[in-house]
Amino acid sequence: MKACPTNVIRMGSPDEMPEPTPEFEEYYFELFAPTLGLGSCWGGYFYSAVNAHPPLFEALNLPADHRAYGAVMVGYAKLKYQRLPLRNEQRVN
Repeated sequence: MKACPTNVIRMGSPDEMPEPTPEFEEYYFELFAPTLGLGSCWGGYFYSAVNAHPPLFEALNLPADHRAYGAVMVGYAKLKYQRLPLRNEQRVN
């Protein structure tokens, strides 16, 4: 994901989203991405850098009264799984 074309940033006003916030949005996003043929990776260092480095915050043109609470990098995966692991067939009653 080094040359990832898209970063999705979860942001909000500190008044509306007090820390710590659950990362459910990132969980679901990461589960859903492969169904679209996309690869994804959490951007923990990225969103921390957005909050800690004002020039980066300004370059992203984020509202001044908001903070980044999470980020996911998204792009087309370079590698694809060739086969799934073998599993026992499930019995459903």
